[in-house]
Amino acid sequence: FDIAEGDAFNRALVDKAERRLRNLGFFEKVSVTTQQGSSPDRVIINVRVEEKATGEISFGVGYSTVDGVIGDVSVTEKNFLGRGQFVKVAVGGGADTQTYEFRFVEPFFMGRRVALDLDVYRQVENENDYRSYDQKKTGGGFGFTLPLREEELTLRLFYNIFQEENSDPDNKSTNINNCNTADLSLAICDSFGTYLTSLVGYELKYNTLDQNLNPSDGIYASFGQQFAGVGGDSYYIKTEAQARAYKEILADYGLVGSVSGRG
Repeated sequence: FDIAEGDAFNRALVDKAERRLRNLGFFEKVSVTTQQGSSPDRVIINVRVEEKATGEISFGVGYSTVDGVIGDVSVTEKNFLGRGQFVKVAVGGGADTQTYEFRFVEPFFMGRRVALDLDVYRQVENENDYRSYDQKKTGGGFGFTLPLREEELTLRLFYNIFQEENSDPDNKSTNINNCNTADLSLAICDSFGTYLTSLVGYELKYNTLDQNLNPSDGIYASFGQQFAGVGGDSYYIKTEAQARAYKEILADYGLVGSVSGRG
């Protein structure tokens, strides 16, 4: 809440607080109502919430024609130790693949409405009947999300670093003629080696959705850029933009229309 006891009543700030509570993901139900206070110029605000489990353990098993039997296990906690922190640990893999991931988000860094996020990951893909090379990727990064206009407009500043290692387990790439066959393409041969990518970037987000999980009204839009070349071996600029709009068409039937675009 941006208002405290004794402040002037402001319906817009109350509605905004209710929206924040819903988007936390900590509660099954959220209800904010008002009633007459001790005098005609006073209002009592009642907030009723129904808590739900914020921890989650998930298991997945599947079959891929490329990697055979694959599986994954992840543990996620949206409200770690009751601090509102997000923690995720995930492990997955198959006969020829392995993935590892750790992610942490502190939504109120140093007592301010600034979010700090950290992530570390590793991906390993080995040669198989459909892939004629080995690929390993290890990386991580951190970012800060700052509110520019309440929570509707936010700016995330981030830094990422990762290393890619592509290799030919059969040493076929030593003969350039093999790159002209279906076994190894020239692009694959040219990518063998170890490359470090170090980049900085930003992302602007505009969010007026009534709720993030199942929105029925509002707009979500983002625009961001990555600049690789802060050290390392890679140099590029990457730009991404997307927008989604939602509008309730028939409230009695729960019919919601949406339109989206991405580039």
